[in-house]
Amino acid sequence: PTILNSQGEPSMPYAQPGGPKVVAISLANNSIYETFTFPASVHYPDSYLNDLRFDLRPNVTGTSGKGIAYLVDSSDEGRPGFIMLDLGTGESWRRLDQDKSVLRGFNDVPSYVGQPFYYSSPGKPTSWLREGLDGLQITPDGERLYYSPLTTNRLYSIPTANLRERDSNPSAELSARANVSDHGQRGGNANGFEGDDLGNIYQLMP
Repeated sequence: PTILNSQGEPSMPYAQPGGPKVVAISLANNSIYETFTFPASVHYPDSYLNDLRFDLRPNVTGTSGKGIAYLVDSSDEGRPGFIMLDLGTGESWRRLDQDKSVLRGFNDVPSYVGQPFYYSSPGKPTSWLREGLDGLQITPDGERLYYSPLTTNRLYSIPTANLRERDSNPSAELSARANVSDHGQRGGNANGFEGDDLGNIYQLMP
């Protein structure tokens, strides 16, 4: 949340452990039946949880069999990356922290219909958007995740198996970074993603 101080200047307070969470709600009886929180080593004080995707197949490798959630940490303050959550055990971990594919584009100015757009917020000078990793979409077979920062014009993907690999494998992070695919320019910035069962990915203009 953005709050205003006594001078009316906006700021974003740091998160406390146990604050950011994923909540499961039963639509049948309108009740919360599960809550997942994150340790400080996974959700940093300056983290910013944004989009998420679920793979609920029971046979997903590297999970307890109750599915997995892939979340993006958009971190306005420069530490974006992926957070994975095992929905059976509640265990969570990070991948691609500050990899070049998740970092924001420095001083990026998106343009729509030929007009440049800067970031404008009450009480602050005109500046640039700072979000890193933002949109993501999982393929229908669950084997690959497409993603991008909000403030670049490129599309990336990674095999989901690399994101599910735990730190018990000392080369997990190196392997994840080595298996990122850069699919090139996409014609502009994109915010949240959506997909369909044919594997098409729809990228939303921010």
